[in-house]
Amino acid sequence: MRSPAQSVAGAPTYHTTRASIGGGTPADAGAPSSHRRWGRRLLRRAQVLPHFPARPAPGERGRWRIGPPRVISRRLIGALLGQARTRFTPYYLRSEDGGRIGTLSTQPPGEERSTTYVYDPEDPCPTIAGSHSFLRDIPGLIQAGSVDQRANESREDVLVFSTPPLEADTEVTGPIVLHLHAASTARDTDFTVKLLDVHPDGAAYNLTEGIVRARFRESIYEPPKLLTPGEVYRYRIELLPTANVFRAGHRIRIHVSSSNWPLWDRNPNTGNAQGMDAELRRAVQTIHHDAARPSHLMLPIVPRDAASRIS
Repeated sequence: MRSPAQSVAGAPTYHTTRASIGGGTPADAGAPSSHRRWGRRLLRRAQVLPHFPARPAPGERGRWRIGPPRVISRRLIGALLGQARTRFTPYYLRSEDGGRIGTLSTQPPGEERSTTYVYDPEDPCPTIAGSHSFLRDIPGLIQAGSVDQRANESREDVLVFSTPPLEADTEVTGPIVLHLHAASTARDTDFTVKLLDVHPDGAAYNLTEGIVRARFRESIYEPPKLLTPGEVYRYRIELLPTANVFRAGHRIRIHVSSSNWPLWDRNPNTGNAQGMDAELRRAVQTIHHDAARPSHLMLPIVPRDAASRIS
């Protein structure tokens, strides 16, 4: 292909970080103008003039830095080669008394009680913003971006696990996975997870999220496998990659639940063919976080000295 080509690194427009959080411009600012500029030059059969695309500035929430392509290429290549020295660090879900408000800790658990909640598809956990492809906000239904999530933390079907206030800035950049040991009374159900940045005033802003449907826990390409009620399974829940610096004094938090509606279709918990159910069933979900079944969040921690060298 001999036509001029150009790559642009930037935030997708379907996940705009609100500029009101910590100041700055929206993460997708400038994207439409770059698209228009490309279109004009292509139609005029002109050469594409070099311009500097944006790259993430995780140290400045809500901001993107502008730099020459060589800088972006160096960072991407460095990450691929492992030169960023990313440390994939397990943060264990801890709740010694089995309560739904627990902690995230780098220390593995000992003997702890499991945590139980009820997921009722008649009353799914409501979506409060997040990553999706809606072109505009629909008041009272769905909103894009990062919004304070505390309204959901009083729900009995939302488990909350947080670190203590961080002693130093902590950069998380890359893929994120929750390894969850869980059982359900249903033949099929969902498990959801949301990563949040908790500010010193208590506001908890969502960064990224993920979901697994139990019948597809092993593969979405192979025939589905229903659950044996009461049996403990290990789930691998992938969250969308993110880049964020949790400032000193902030906390890292996750919400674990079984719904995020209407962003994701609610699971009726019946195990019947998808999209064919008029029946809804409640499911009792049990999350295990002990020494034998250490549920944990794997975070890509970037040491500050490594991040500064590649930048």
